[in-house]
Amino acid sequence: MFRDEIPARRLTAWLFAAVLPCAIQVTAGTSWLTVLLSASACLLCVWLRWCWGRTPDSKVYWLAMLGLLSLVLASAIQAASECWQGGGNGAVALILLALALWSSQKGASAACRAGAVLMWFFIILYTLLFWESAAMVELEWLTPSLSGISELGSIILLTPAAAAIYLGRRQGGFQSRLAWIGIACVIAAIVTTGVLSPAVANVQENAFYEMTRSLVSQGKARRYEAILSAGVAMGWYSLMSLYLSVCADAAKHLNPAWGRKGAMLAITIALGVIWLGFEMPEGILLLIAGVLWVFTPVLSAINDIRKNVEKNEKSA
Repeated sequence: MFRDEIPARRLTAWLFAAVLPCAIQVTAGTSWLTVLLSASACLLCVWLRWCWGRTPDSKVYWLAMLGLLSLVLASAIQAASECWQGGGNGAVALILLALALWSSQKGASAACRAGAVLMWFFIILYTLLFWESAAMVELEWLTPSLSGISELGSIILLTPAAAAIYLGRRQGGFQSRLAWIGIACVIAAIVTTGVLSPAVANVQENAFYEMTRSLVSQGKARRYEAILSAGVAMGWYSLMSLYLSVCADAAKHLNPAWGRKGAMLAITIALGVIWLGFEMPEGILLLIAGVLWVFTPVLSAINDIRKNVEKNEKSA
């Protein structure tokens, strides 16, 4: 159940629904140039993982994955509490977590089925919001500048690399549709900064949501806020169900009987981290994610190639 192989196009739709709204919420207040550079770097890493990486067959690797995803899940739960109108709603985050757990218990293949529908919902929603906000952008506020990156945003943008464990060996490479996630994040940063101003956008907890409150086109702003909040909540649900599905798969590799327990263990660790007030620097989490999700699989593939070459030389 927890070792499903998912067709690349369906996996991409799931990732689009899980990553896009969450990444926009977290990164929209950052300067558009910083978002462009970080999104490009993450896209390059995802391309390397999808095209050249191989999932290591090591219990140490899967144990490290389970630990990392538990800590990332803790950050996701805290960020999800800011997705609803007014923000700071922990009850919403816990409800989304419970739904994600229920979804992940059915296996990754079942959990991703709603991805295609949600993907089109988000395409329509954000296209509409970008279009409506474009008329309010002040061009003088879009002067290129660099600011501190959002480490959590970069981790979310790297998530497709973690999800590559569901790609079968014979499924082809990178899906170009994943690039639109980064493009949408850059556009979101542009309109957010252009509408709110850099000084205001940088200090807002949920800058894109605050930007939608400034929309006055035809009196639709209030409806935009409600729809956006509901949509982003669905995005966090999709992202958490993805993380929990990977945790279940990691536990399954450690012990075939631990699949369901892996997701529960991840939730226990994540909630314990939040309750204890333990804060792992997100920069360190980003570094570990890069090592486990990108560097290690690519290195594993290189080692496989080297071994095959040596084997062929000996046989020759």
